[in-house]
Amino acid sequence: MTKLLKPITRQTLAVSPMGRYRNRPVAVTLKPGDLISFRIKGTRVNYEMSLQAAYVLAMIVHGDKYYNEQIEDYKKKKKAGYKRLRIPRRPKFPVSPVYFKALQNI
Repeated sequence: MTKLLKPITRQTLAVSPMGRYRNRPVAVTLKPGDLISFRIKGTRVNYEMSLQAAYVLAMIVHGDKYYNEQIEDYKKKKKAGYKRLRIPRRPKFPVSPVYFKALQNI
């Protein structure tokens, strides 16, 4: 792998979901020092976060998605008449429930 020594900026295919800049592309920059920056194209405001925080957010979103899939599968099997089923457990998240609730809209 190549070490990140200078910033790399790319424009995403996704567009900004809300606000007055709705439907504009987002520019994502990977910066040295393990930072990621987001900017709506045509604006000057950058939103930065550490890659570690982005990784934790990705784990939370993935864990919740996986849990919901397991619950759907459980309900289908229960309705079909399967016996001896275990109810899936919600994964343990490494952050406060306040942050988890804030991510429910993603």
